[in-house]
Amino acid sequence: MTTGERTVYRGIPVLALPRFVLFPGALMQLRAVAPSHRRLVEDLLDTQGRLVLTAALDDAPPAPRGPALREVGTLVEIATHRRLAGGGYLLWLLGLERVHLTEVPGRRPYRQVDAVVLEDRDGDLPRARELLPRLRAVVAERVLPDAVMVHDLDAGLLADLLLQFLDLSHAERERALRERGVVRRAELALAWLARQDGGDAPEPPARGEAAGP
Repeated sequence: MTTGERTVYRGIPVLALPRFVLFPGALMQLRAVAPSHRRLVEDLLDTQGRLVLTAALDDAPPAPRGPALREVGTLVEIATHRRLAGGGYLLWLLGLERVHLTEVPGRRPYRQVDAVVLEDRDGDLPRARELLPRLRAVVAERVLPDAVMVHDLDAGLLADLLLQFLDLSHAERERALRERGVVRRAELALAWLARQDGGDAPEPPARGEAAGP
């Protein structure tokens, strides 16, 4: 539902994956075999098939229904699924949006949250336009070599696709997921790409918008 300028998903299922981040636009495969996860999938198959992925907080006291959850995650949609012979499901999940989440009580065997969509913020349009050709070239070469739609993607989504591809630490992935500033995300992605390729590109100066409702 939409409240003012915010899109909010009430009581949406959530899965906490240890030390994993999925960026908007990226696709991942996940096995859902635990009884609560199977029930979650079965409940979603006759709906839009949307849930939230986030990471557990290892250094925080546990919540009533399990490990504490990070407050920023990714709204995902079940793109397709397959039943496994031994029970459970093999899922292909597509990242849709960054969300700020708050766990809510529920009677389902799985955990649920209220999730507020975190829109991109870009206060430096000239810089975003300057970075766009480089992002398109890198994503077309490294991430989606056979995809003709790369030139139709905006800088924020291109940066997210590149961030998913890069070999980053979990802390870096969490940092990038929390970053709402398009230019900042793009600059970080390109700097980390240069580092991965053996270059000596300095990290861009701090700026941007941290995630928050």
